[in-house]
Amino acid sequence: MKKIILIATCAAAVSAYALPTYEPFTEFSASIASNGTNMTAQTNSNKGSLGTNANGMVSNCLDLATGGYSAPGGELWTSLAFSGTGGNGAYDGLDIALINNSNIFTTAYLGNILPTTFPGFPSGTNGGITTIVENPAQPWIWNGSNAYAANPNIVGNSAVLKFASDITRPTTGTKTVYVSYLLSIQQLGQLGTGNDGRYFAFLPSTNLVEGSNTSGFYKTWTPMFSTFGVTGEDQLAGHGLLEQSGSSAYIGACDWSAGKDFTTSSFQVPLGVTGGASGNPVFVVGAYLFNASGKDTNILWMNPSVGSFGGATPPASPIQAVTMAYNMSDIGGFCLMDRIGSGAAGGVGTNYVANLLVGSTWSYVTGGPEFTVQPANMNSNNVTLTATAIAAGQTVSYQWQRVTATTTNNLVDGAGGAGGSATVSGSATATVTLTGMTPADAGSYQVVATASSTGYQLTSSTAAVAPDPLITAQPQNTASAIGGSAMFNIGATTQYGSLTYRWIMNGTALANGTRGDGSVISGATSAALTIANVQSDEGGAVITCGVTNGVAIGTISTSATLTLIDPAISTQPVSLTTNYGATATFTAVAQTTAAHAPLRYAWYNVNSGVMIADGLQSDGSTASGATGNGSGTTLTTTLTLSNVSYQDNSSYALYVTNSVGSVASSVPVTLFVNDPVITAQPPSVVEVKSK
Repeated sequence: MKKIILIATCAAAVSAYALPTYEPFTEFSASIASNGTNMTAQTNSNKGSLGTNANGMVSNCLDLATGGYSAPGGELWTSLAFSGTGGNGAYDGLDIALINNSNIFTTAYLGNILPTTFPGFPSGTNGGITTIVENPAQPWIWNGSNAYAANPNIVGNSAVLKFASDITRPTTGTKTVYVSYLLSIQQLGQLGTGNDGRYFAFLPSTNLVEGSNTSGFYKTWTPMFSTFGVTGEDQLAGHGLLEQSGSSAYIGACDWSAGKDFTTSSFQVPLGVTGGASGNPVFVVGAYLFNASGKDTNILWMNPSVGSFGGATPPASPIQAVTMAYNMSDIGGFCLMDRIGSGAAGGVGTNYVANLLVGSTWSYVTGGPEFTVQPANMNSNNVTLTATAIAAGQTVSYQWQRVTATTTNNLVDGAGGAGGSATVSGSATATVTLTGMTPADAGSYQVVATASSTGYQLTSSTAAVAPDPLITAQPQNTASAIGGSAMFNIGATTQYGSLTYRWIMNGTALANGTRGDGSVISGATSAALTIANVQSDEGGAVITCGVTNGVAIGTISTSATLTLIDPAISTQPVSLTTNYGATATFTAVAQTTAAHAPLRYAWYNVNSGVMIADGLQSDGSTASGATGNGSGTTLTTTLTLSNVSYQDNSSYALYVTNSVGSVASSVPVTLFVNDPVITAQPPSVVEVKSK
């Protein structure tokens, strides 16, 4: 058994080619009841007459192949008029008909292959699908004692469903068209042992109108449907039957490379055909897979597991997957094919079709939703995501989700409903809005669509969502002494042009230059702000930055605070080297706010941990300016050590205390005392002896 993986059938498949559509045929029920007519094969003296063994009429029906009808989605039913009821050829066959007959697809049969919630499933325990399509076996026309069942002109008109838009071949990758339907084969007809009796075909857009008295290329049935493997001829893909004996057949996918292109070894599941109304209906799912880089594949499942229904991907093992000998150029629609009643041409007997679904996903044709609009990536501070799904004969509900690396969480309406600070609305609708996006709200978003009757769910593709501009690094709190400098930085990215910046202090936009209090601003419209000569009134200032992208969408950073260091050493003392017995001085400047002035200060010997006192020291040096009180907000103090000795080799630091007891200290600085040096040599003396 050939296994195949449909690359294009993931949940992210987008219905971008006029699908899906649902044709339940129920819209024709009342017209059949009130306007149904008998469809009869036309005969006259030149054509012969219908004998007693002939099948020449479908009673109380509508002729689907006359054109003029449309599916609920607006798609038109047209015709391939190769002969048909009404007389266009030497012998006129029976067209595809719409009938009311609830005895074919009954609840008893369908319950074995479909869930009762499936779209179109008949109500009640003894009911059946009422309005169905009959593809009649072509009549046996008798002329005296001679039967003309093998005459190639005995054929009805085929019914063509034209898609709203042509489904073109992809230029890269793959694209898949799915179809599902209920099928009941009532008789083998004139299949002929070993022949493929095709009853369904995908059609290129150039072959949607063909036949006598049309503008189409093909005027008769045989060159279009019974010419195989000829270069230049249109190559089709379809479904057909293969007779294995007088009472059984197999169903399969086929192309038009040969008249007998599938064999007994290709199938695992035979289709039993017992005639009359007892031919058990089957659920058929087909897929045509366009492949831009190779051969296409025509695939068929019969009665797939109900457990696969509504899923994102089909079962991996269909009953047949045919690699096309010739690729189709496009798909413009499909036809329910009326065939010649001839064993040589694979004439299919009467068969019935009901509940037709066509889509671009396995989910849709097995009763689940299909997305016709997928959510798109968005970078904005106010995000709106939209997705639209449709399910055959059902309504669809939605639930939006945010996907992170480890979790998938449902969105809820309200502030913080996405995990960050954004306000969420419409989380259970087709359109969700996130207002005031923050980095904590960024991520991948998707929506789960649920079909109302079957309960089958399908997840959309994911949309990457982030605020734009996206602030990647927020400004941080900064501390500075009065008269010092403070810097604030921000990092941001955008998908739209270049970024502009505007720094804000306490709600007022900053401008470069000297402020009224004496501080100096630079970088007010860049990613880095500097405040030089910080003043006391700027203590506690709230700093933010507005960032705007190239499409005039902006965001505001989180706030940072400028804190004054109080007290603070604004000018540090400096280490020095002096000679033994010389004088050493250390000077420092400290700052405080007016509210915390004045400052008290004391110099310390760091090595001994002892506060220095003015006056004579134990080593013989003298200290002055060691302690005292300042005035105002600025303190300048100088420690003087006179007549230094080796014992003054040490580290020194200034400690200051403001009026509320807050303390600051300078960096330790070191005094290096050189060895004693002779700064003035004694003069030479010459002794002169007196006489």
